[in-house]
Amino acid sequence: MTPLTPNAPIPARLAVLALLLTATSGGCGDTPVNPADAATTDAGAAPDAGATPDAGAAPDAGAAPDAQPTPNGCPPITAAFDQGMTGSVGTPTWAPRLGGEAVGASVLAYWKYGKPSVLTVTFDDSTQGQARYALPALFARGLVGTFFVNPGAARFAAERSTWDAAFTAHGQEIANHTFQHEGGMTEAEADAAVTLASDYIKEHVYGMDPASHKILAFNRAGGSNWFLDPGSEAWNMFVRAHYLFERKYSSGIPAGATRDDMVDFVSTAFGPGGNFETTGGSIHFHGVCDEVAYPGCDNESVEFPTDNAAVQKGELERFFDWLVDPVGFPASNLWIAGYSEYRKYMVVRSGTTVSLEGLTGTGDAVVIRVRLAFSMPSPLDVEPVQYTSTYGQTWGDQNEMGDPALYCCDPLTVFTRVPDTWPAALVILETGEGHGYRVHQGEVRYEAFTDGVVEIRRAEEGEVDIPYVGLP
Repeated sequence: MTPLTPNAPIPARLAVLALLLTATSGGCGDTPVNPADAATTDAGAAPDAGATPDAGAAPDAGAAPDAQPTPNGCPPITAAFDQGMTGSVGTPTWAPRLGGEAVGASVLAYWKYGKPSVLTVTFDDSTQGQARYALPALFARGLVGTFFVNPGAARFAAERSTWDAAFTAHGQEIANHTFQHEGGMTEAEADAAVTLASDYIKEHVYGMDPASHKILAFNRAGGSNWFLDPGSEAWNMFVRAHYLFERKYSSGIPAGATRDDMVDFVSTAFGPGGNFETTGGSIHFHGVCDEVAYPGCDNESVEFPTDNAAVQKGELERFFDWLVDPVGFPASNLWIAGYSEYRKYMVVRSGTTVSLEGLTGTGDAVVIRVRLAFSMPSPLDVEPVQYTSTYGQTWGDQNEMGDPALYCCDPLTVFTRVPDTWPAALVILETGEGHGYRVHQGEVRYEAFTDGVVEIRRAEEGEVDIPYVGLP
């Protein structure tokens, strides 16, 4: 048995994408749940009746069994912790969600860790300045960026080893921006543009069989033309058939933008009344240049054989410093995530119901069992894609973006009401993985996979290994 120790070091960030996007055989469960039995989720979630496996046996009282992979290969919860909780060792300050509710009442956080919004830091075109300057700046601060790459472009080839290691070594998210920054005026050309990029990313970056089902973010190459009208239902079918989803809610940063320009944009767009206050969204970059070597630069062409409007390295680094400031706006308001993390959390949260499975014992010794159940929400619960490609693989019914197996390893943040007298709570997942979380005003906030039963019991301060999830 792995002991829970006080204030154990929180694992370094591992992007959820690496661990969660590979589809496994079957769905997350197949026993229907009556939605009338489920607690209401946060505003904006529209959960359908969920699917869930049979309830597992409760672990022995007081024991936190060794963590084991879930039956369909999901990683331990600790593998999904991100920088939003790094250094969380003080007293939690979030406003209780369930203060007037009975013990056992639960609700899902609208965004991970209960943050009001979500920010993704995205880059297009896999430029050399991104590889040389943006990636190290992200690594050094424990931040994740999402890089929409062109694996067939010369600028990508010039930094190939850096891009190939970016995810494996440092947890960055790599996304599809077409193979050579092109479109396709025939079905075969379009299919090649997206398929070759996805295949490269899966094989060389994620170490997977290129034929594996894996959801990737996608952004059309700027200025490209396509045989289908982007935004049409036929286009949407084409994108879904390739296990891609398009980037939305994104705002580009102009060449020469300063740290203050970037801070002002995020504070305004993601703050009260901003365009991305609840939807979440992206701050979007292209080139990055070295202003020390090339004073006043605003284009990568001063250093590399490409023409990409750029921000200066120092300004970008100072902006990243602001993002990780533990007392700044981002710490209180933003979950900073990879683009696929963001998208998949939204899908899973919208399709998950949370309900009280039961209470055992009374008073301080009560044991709470909470069930999470997931089924694909509308509008993703669509008919199987019937798009058949003339290039490479043949796409058919099995290429359904609405397959629950593509999402069932994505953990959600859950709030559960516990007795006011508890100093901490031991949360044990159906897999047997257990963690001690601090309790705040009769409420525990924790991470759990969908389609399973979570057991919660009293813990002591010395059993806390995750002080609390997220800030504040």
